[in-house]
Amino acid sequence: MEDERRIQYNFDEEVARQEAEMNLLRMKSRTRVYRDIGKN
Repeated sequence: MEDERRIQYNFDEEVARQEAEMNLLRMKSRTRVYRDIGKN
């Protein structure tokens, strides 16, 4: 039972980390788009 809980916790943590990375990539691409708009 304890192992299952630990696996679930690790899985949730991994999902949260991936979501955070996706948000970072989205923010970076968004700022890049804004920078391109500012150039023109």
